[in-house]
Amino acid sequence: MEGVVTSSHNRFDILAATAQRALQLLQQQEEAQRQETKMQTEKRKRERRSTEYADGEGEPTAARRKKPKQHEEAQRQETKMKTAERKRERRSTEYADGDGEPTAARRKKPKQHEEAQRQETKMKTAERKRDRRSTEYADGEEEPTAARRKKPNTRKNKKQPVDDGPQPPPPLPERFKNVIREISGGRIVSEETLVIQKALFQTDLNSSHNRLSIPFSQISHHGFLTDEEKKFLRCREGKGKKKHKDVTMIEPSLKTRTATLSRWDMPKEKGKMSSIYVIHGPWTSIVTGNQLKVGMVVQLWALRIGEELCFALVNLTGEGAA
Repeated sequence: MEGVVTSSHNRFDILAATAQRALQLLQQQEEAQRQETKMQTEKRKRERRSTEYADGEGEPTAARRKKPKQHEEAQRQETKMKTAERKRERRSTEYADGDGEPTAARRKKPKQHEEAQRQETKMKTAERKRDRRSTEYADGEEEPTAARRKKPNTRKNKKQPVDDGPQPPPPLPERFKNVIREISGGRIVSEETLVIQKALFQTDLNSSHNRLSIPFSQISHHGFLTDEEKKFLRCREGKGKKKHKDVTMIEPSLKTRTATLSRWDMPKEKGKMSSIYVIHGPWTSIVTGNQLKVGMVVQLWALRIGEELCFALVNLTGEGAA
């Protein structure tokens, strides 16, 4: 039995030794191939260098493509000198027109010369204007023709001041107070507050706008709204649209209807914001039904019947006419 084990060990050792010799031979062959490849690469490099003298110069083409930095600097200096020489030659040929100053120099006048030219042009323009004025007396009148063609505009170009009605503003007419007492139904009625007194503009009456503007800067008393109502009107609905509040409107004809109160914020220059309140909803019907016109002065009064916000619209122009 021991002889069989010994024989097996010997065969294993022989196989291991054979495998190691085969691995060594394979490594030697790979190293020989690497050396041969390296030698062939060196040979090709030498052959390529020998062919780079084909242009007859003492430096190979590849070496010329990879000039040292000193040689590149020398080339730049040489190019710079050639450019300066060409400029001198070009300047020397710019005296062909006989002037003492080259053409290029005339194209690039110094600032003093440009200023002198501007002054000369200004003087010539003034002289032409005087000559033109002198010929405008051809019809024998004392006033030149051009001056008659350009008569001063006697109409004021600036906006005429807007008449916003009598000052101090008159109180709420008694007939409106009677209507308020009728619709109150026994509820508590607050004291009326003047919100605004203004002249109507075209934008207040256009059906396409359909709103009465109440600019913040013209509001007489901002306290006609509670803090909760002001905050509510600044909020937005789901689609980004500002929220609005339904209010009762007493028209100049003393009819009552439900209108809408909103706040509009409009961006202006320099990032500022202009804000106004607007009465809209059935506003166009109110304009038509009460025959409101541009320039009419109206008052908007606010009051509360119980917790309900109400407005009274008074046509002061109509009041005066009556």
